[in-house]
Amino acid sequence: ILNLAINYGSKQEILNGVKLILKDIINNKINIEDIDINLFESKLYTYPAPSPDILIRTGGEFRLSNFLLWQLAYSEIIVSNKFWPDYSQKDFINDINNFMSRERRFGKISEQIS
Repeated sequence: ILNLAINYGSKQEILNGVKLILKDIINNKINIEDIDINLFESKLYTYPAPSPDILIRTGGEFRLSNFLLWQLAYSEIIVSNKFWPDYSQKDFINDINNFMSRERRFGKISEQIS
């Protein structure tokens, strides 16, 4: 799945999700006890798409820039010094190979996933 985020801000997305949950509480559609990760994620713009496995950040920047702040919690991040117009198919293949060689731990240490 390829997501393009045009005029997107993750802080606004999170705030909007909170507002939607509050509206549901006010309208007696849910109770506070119903709030969990799955409910919150269902209120995000990206729902029902899964969280990204990988973020390839072009331009050599080591920041998220208000991009998918919630969804990138366990994503692997690869930073390319090339700017987007110069990023090639070969660069993409190299970055995917880099990603595939990584140990995905999802917040755990190696010993916990063995």
